[in-house]
Amino acid sequence: MKALYLEETGGPESARVTDVETPMPQAGEVRIAVKAASLNHREIFITNGQYPGMTVPTTLGCDGAGVVDMIGEGVTGAKVGDEVVLYPARNWGPNRHAPAADFGLLGMPFPGTIAEYVCVPVDNLAPKPAFMSFEEAGAMPLTALTSWRALMFKGQLKPGETLLISGIGGGVATFGL
Repeated sequence: MKALYLEETGGPESARVTDVETPMPQAGEVRIAVKAASLNHREIFITNGQYPGMTVPTTLGCDGAGVVDMIGEGVTGAKVGDEVVLYPARNWGPNRHAPAADFGLLGMPFPGTIAEYVCVPVDNLAPKPAFMSFEEAGAMPLTALTSWRALMFKGQLKPGETLLISGIGGGVATFGL
């Protein structure tokens, strides 16, 4: 399959679209035929070697939306043909306020979404809203969830409070607005 692949850091020009092995779902996983994925500033940090806990090589991309095309052993709650949005986090853990030590995201350290296919745990799927295109759905998870967590858990925003959001125009700030 084709994927945006990073073999070594060296800036954005070090990422290449290349052929890599098509993933097969393990037990508890589904394979998604990716219809849309997005770039975040995170990919620049990764290609520059500025991301914590980096391991290369990797397929880049955290956000994505697509269609379930293969089911791994023991999977329930998803079927081939389901249109889905991918939850980009893995192993968040039980604390709603902070991630566990083995937390990670698609695209680093886990294989990313800027590829023809990606395998994820079935729990990382959400139904794609019918009113959204694949492109819209594939561009929102990381920024929207980052904003929501910042407002609801870190900031503990309550109804009736006033909030100044600086940097409107960036993805996280726009979702916060």
